[in-house]
Amino acid sequence: MTSVTLTSGSSQQPVYPLLPTALATDDMAPVADPPTEQEVDSNDNRQALKTALAHRRNLQTLARQLKQAAQSLAPQASAEAVLRALQETLMDVDPDSALQHQSPQKISLERFITHHGTYIPATREDLFDMADALINHSLSHPLGNLGGGLSWALPLSVEHQRVVRDVVADNTEKLPGLPLFDARRGALGYLLEGNPLSGTELQDPAKALEKLLDTPKAQELGQAIQAKVGGIATDTSANDYVLSAIHLGLDPESIEQPGRNTVAGFNLAAESHWGMSPASVISALAKHLSDSGKTSLASADLGARLLLARVAPQYLVKDIPATVVYGSQAWANLCIAVAAIEAQAPGKAMHMDFAEVMRHADSIAPAGEAAQKAALIDWGVVNGFLYAKDDAAYNNAEIEYTREAFNTQHSELSAASKEVGATLPSRKQMALDLLKATFGERDDFEDRVLHINYKSNDPKAPRFSQAYSMLDITQQGLEIDAQSWLVRGARADIDLEAFAQFTRSPSFNIPQAFDTAFTNALDTIKQVKKYSLISAIDRLPLADRTRLNYGKISFFKENDYRTSLIPFAQDKLFHTSPKILVHSEYQNSHQTYEFDTTTGIISKVDPGRISRPHQYVSDEVNKIEAFHPNRSTHNYDAEEKEPQYPTFNTFQSPRTHYIADALIKALGFDDPAVKRYAAGETPDEARREWVSSTTDALLNLIPLRSAITHLRNGHYKDGAIDLALDIFGFVTAGLGATAKLGKAVTNAGSTLGALARGGKILGVTALNAFNPLSGSVDLAVGAGRLVTDGISASAQGIRKLRGTANGQSLVIASQRYEAAATGVLQVGTQQVEGSAIRQHGKWYAFDSDAMQPYGPALDAFTPVHTLMPPSPTAQHPGRSARDHRFNPLSRPSRPPLSQPPAGLPVEPVRKIDHLPDAEYVSSIRGRPIEGHFTPSRKQATHEKFAQEMRDFYTHMAANGLPPRPEFPNIPAPKKTSDVIADAFRTAPGLVFGESHSSLAAFRTLYDNVDVFVQNKVKKLFVEGLVYDKIMRWKDDGMGRIGLIYRPPNQRPTLGELLKKFEDNGIEIVPLDHFYLTRHNDERHLFGGPIKTPAQAKRRLEEFNYYATRTIEQHAGEDKWVALVGRHHLNTTQNVLGLSELTGATGIAVYGRAGRVNYGVRSADPRPGPSGTLTPADDLTGDLQIFAGEVWPV
Repeated sequence: MTSVTLTSGSSQQPVYPLLPTALATDDMAPVADPPTEQEVDSNDNRQALKTALAHRRNLQTLARQLKQAAQSLAPQASAEAVLRALQETLMDVDPDSALQHQSPQKISLERFITHHGTYIPATREDLFDMADALINHSLSHPLGNLGGGLSWALPLSVEHQRVVRDVVADNTEKLPGLPLFDARRGALGYLLEGNPLSGTELQDPAKALEKLLDTPKAQELGQAIQAKVGGIATDTSANDYVLSAIHLGLDPESIEQPGRNTVAGFNLAAESHWGMSPASVISALAKHLSDSGKTSLASADLGARLLLARVAPQYLVKDIPATVVYGSQAWANLCIAVAAIEAQAPGKAMHMDFAEVMRHADSIAPAGEAAQKAALIDWGVVNGFLYAKDDAAYNNAEIEYTREAFNTQHSELSAASKEVGATLPSRKQMALDLLKATFGERDDFEDRVLHINYKSNDPKAPRFSQAYSMLDITQQGLEIDAQSWLVRGARADIDLEAFAQFTRSPSFNIPQAFDTAFTNALDTIKQVKKYSLISAIDRLPLADRTRLNYGKISFFKENDYRTSLIPFAQDKLFHTSPKILVHSEYQNSHQTYEFDTTTGIISKVDPGRISRPHQYVSDEVNKIEAFHPNRSTHNYDAEEKEPQYPTFNTFQSPRTHYIADALIKALGFDDPAVKRYAAGETPDEARREWVSSTTDALLNLIPLRSAITHLRNGHYKDGAIDLALDIFGFVTAGLGATAKLGKAVTNAGSTLGALARGGKILGVTALNAFNPLSGSVDLAVGAGRLVTDGISASAQGIRKLRGTANGQSLVIASQRYEAAATGVLQVGTQQVEGSAIRQHGKWYAFDSDAMQPYGPALDAFTPVHTLMPPSPTAQHPGRSARDHRFNPLSRPSRPPLSQPPAGLPVEPVRKIDHLPDAEYVSSIRGRPIEGHFTPSRKQATHEKFAQEMRDFYTHMAANGLPPRPEFPNIPAPKKTSDVIADAFRTAPGLVFGESHSSLAAFRTLYDNVDVFVQNKVKKLFVEGLVYDKIMRWKDDGMGRIGLIYRPPNQRPTLGELLKKFEDNGIEIVPLDHFYLTRHNDERHLFGGPIKTPAQAKRRLEEFNYYATRTIEQHAGEDKWVALVGRHHLNTTQNVLGLSELTGATGIAVYGRAGRVNYGVRSADPRPGPSGTLTPADDLTGDLQIFAGEVWPV
């Protein structure tokens, strides 16, 4: 780790780490390089879109080049090497980028990043992190979800939607080429005339719109609509109105009759789609659009994808597995994951693949209740828990009943998923493990040199038995007598007596242990296989599920036999197909299904297949034979039944479980040959038994996960985590090969450490109970929908629009417009809170995420918190608002964050989007991320830290502390260096406790650096040091000199002490955090000395927790030393001490008169765990060192 000198005036250039968390200092919005006024008119929508797309491409290029730079560096490259790589690696600048006008075509990565004013990466890992963050950010398209004004937080009103429709349908604005000859084609047909799209563009709605919007016709249409509705002009407004017109031309029905699952008169939730793939639903919607004349046959797929991007983007996710079909729980999980992503970045999900969606959803805030409830209702209807009706018509009891069923199924599938990949135990391996544990590593366990000595005098009788190895005997559990056995062999050196004694020990029980392990493993494999078959049935369309659930069922297997030339000899079975036929007779119709038990795919086949004649080839015959699970030709469970309900739940159906159990039995998992296969065979057993060769094929049916070897958008840290897709449609994460080789696994708080212990299902959780008073159903506004983000803090029960401005955003907006305010808007019969700006005497909705207004003038807006600018003409709104949008690579373009006027009421804003799912302290690794401690975020950050701290102490109290080392017995004074050396013999680390007004500990450590080096100490952890922004340590009080602090003009100083450690190869690691424990952002609360017991206890709790996690993260297997105040050494005020929490030895250091330094283990009374150290009673530590005041000695 780099360090910074304690003096000012360093010429070293700052090097800042950039991590994904550092990027998220505000809500991200897709942005462009901010052009200057001379470069482009701010309301030129065509140029603005080109610039935004160019900036997006620049970020993607930067991500690729950062990866290249990282790969050229050593894993532990210094900050200087990283900076040099950034200076030497070049990138192409997009010709449409605003940066292109100021820079050559190629510039260094360092220059590009510096130009945008963000942090410069300091480590190789930072380069990868920054690349991944940029990839993730650039997935968002400048056009969002392509919905235009229908996707604004406050969408176009129904009246304005009608106006937009009429501009195209009736040509109310007298545009050339309108109205169309076929008015059904709408705005999309109008823009396609004379502007044909390629086949690739027709499959990519974002690409298609980029081309269509870059035409004079589109801009003329957008400006005409804007003028007609009285919308405020911005550099995106005309494009937004064109997009609105396209959607309303394709879906005019939703203006008057909106429905959550209905688009363009097409029912996405129709029964015909149940069990169908998302691609088939897209095709059905495209056919509906062309059949209804709204699109041509060529543009139908484009129209379908445009509509779905706005109303149901889950259909557009790339690479959706075949196991994810409409109505399945995997589909519901995908819908919820996509909703979570779209809530943060509309339009992002359609540029991601399935694995990326689930991975990303696992790391962000969950979807809102409205999205969760909508997915639950759709799942409940398909699975028989709910009747189809309007969402608002379901009562709380219906929703709760369905939620419990959903969670039960989720729990069962999750449990099964965790066992995917389970294997049968190996008796041989179990025996080898036991032998190694007993006799150590040897290479003769499998040498067959042991014989029974029959001691027979009959010359015709064998003298010795066949040869056995130690492994053979252990596998078979043969108890031997040393007197009856002997060792024969040139290199045999087995202690026969010891081995015979081992065979009579309690641990010599491999046959019994194997039987237990085999039974448990086989039960697990059968259970996983059963749930995989039930899931396969559940994915079928309703008609097929109904046939299987209520029809008369019979089973057939395809077997291959070898015929015999011997008369009357039976044919010999040598192969059974894993594809099992299930025949259903239902309502006088017949259907046969082929269950491929290897892939989990069920297909319809010709019903005549079950009665076809045997097929002969040479001496082989292939037969389709009936299979009776219960050894009977008649089974009531398989008879035809009358349906009781229109739909049903597959997982709860007894028939489904009957079919799955029958298939498991047909596969032959219970065949004794399977157990013999897992047990292996010793030569002795081979002479007595024959193991079926077909067992290999059977074991291939054990469900496994499919590795995801490629992410569509190329995230670069995929070496640390392995992603896989299991048979249930879950994306699981396990520890990758890269991370397995690194120290990350050993870190107690690391996410990778958790993954090393077992796979994690990504992006899927059980559903919590819904708040019946939350009003979580979204409010439709014609074809649009209000986008809200929680409940207003100032107006009880009123929901708040997404993008509502906080106090700082209002200040900025008020400097650009006549006024800015938050207030209440009337939307139909609903009231919502939002923000607005006033221009030319009219109020317009304002989006603080994009920092610009949008839409027509507001008819009903009641300002509550208003900010007026210094003068009404401070700035003209014609200048682009793009300068104020958040850009992770554009800090200089952001206006200064001025404070609101004194006394003005500002609504408190509390953001949590920056918080990691993992433990906060473990995630930041000491970094003081300023963006986490802004006014809107620091409360949530401190609350997470405090809660995890409480959980930490609760866990320690409940599960026990790490084992303490054995302390050396030092009844009489002993040389200090010897005390330290003795302590290191049993302890992984030593915690030295001191008085912050004394130099005794400084001198003790300074004098014994050579002892630390001899004991291979690699880290010195120090209280009162913190990391600065560039991850260099700096003093935050540990070396302070003055009254009540350390004496002036005496040595060693803190700088001299730490330099000596660094000169000897010992790394300095701060034990305090700039914000979390030092509270440098709250000096008005924490700036003075600790005065009360409550303050002291808080400091003890915060520091001891944070310091423990820091030591766990950095120490690894190395020896270490820590220097802290004596109060932190051992438990005091009932707060666990650092020595107890880390399993270290605590050494308290005291000053004394004279020259002599010594150490002891004092037995004198002390305050104890519940007491408080005072100047008169301050004895603590497992050991004590007394340092003379005369120094150097």
